[in-house]
Amino acid sequence: MENKPLSLLFLTADPFPPFRVDITVLFGKEIVLKGHKVDWLFQSGRACSKFYQTQWAGGRAWIAKKNTDKGFITRLSNHFFNLKNDLQIFFLPRHYKYNFIQVKDKFFSAILAIIACKFYRTKFIFWLSYPFPEAWVEDSMEASTKYPIIRLIRGILSKVLLYNIILPLSEHIFVQSEQMKKDIAQKGIPKEKMTVVPMGIDLKQIPNFPEETNVSKGKEKNVVFLGIFYKIRRLEFLIRMFRKVIENVPDAKFYFIGQGEDTSVDKKLKNEAKRLNIEKQIIFTG
Repeated sequence: MENKPLSLLFLTADPFPPFRVDITVLFGKEIVLKGHKVDWLFQSGRACSKFYQTQWAGGRAWIAKKNTDKGFITRLSNHFFNLKNDLQIFFLPRHYKYNFIQVKDKFFSAILAIIACKFYRTKFIFWLSYPFPEAWVEDSMEASTKYPIIRLIRGILSKVLLYNIILPLSEHIFVQSEQMKKDIAQKGIPKEKMTVVPMGIDLKQIPNFPEETNVSKGKEKNVVFLGIFYKIRRLEFLIRMFRKVIENVPDAKFYFIGQGEDTSVDKKLKNEAKRLNIEKQIIFTG
């Protein structure tokens, strides 16, 4: 069974084309290199006026259209386009005989996938990369959230679906960290059903990567954050904590490499550094 190639259908909240390594490297590259076949249901990450099918990572990919205009109606229509694309889980297994269907960070679509798996007698796997339901509930309490009531309802409903239906009915569950595994286990989900898949990088994409490094040789005391400045990460907390570091290491510097999901995030972080009077030690490289 170990050497037998598997075929799976993967529904993910990641936009197309995806960029996170857990999708592009782990499933888009390494799984495929082992001889397995992965088909995909995505929504376009860019403006796209029609649904279409393409090839990606050696498998078939069905892409939902997307409107990039601003406004509540636009966001609602994009959710509808995404759902319409995901409804293909009721038809695709009839033609392609998948060994299992896997869903990542999509809660309502996961319910549909569970139904489809029951109908086609195949296995259902869920991947939770972040405690989104809890985060949405917490976000609804912040004044910066544009639609707090909708965010609160979304969080509560997703939480009910996740811990009462999706995870209990999953054949297996991927989680992002050991701490998340412990947190979910406290909800009554068996630990043996969960596998930790931490985020990483593809070293093969980094030219001349040294086999050994010794960061202690440098005199400077630097901290680096590399990534997208998502609101949900609350990175201003790191700036407040770094102020305590500066009290003991006055020449320390914190480098933020990347940019915000929108300009308001960058501005908020810079304002926090200025408020704490440590803007000279906080460097935003872009």
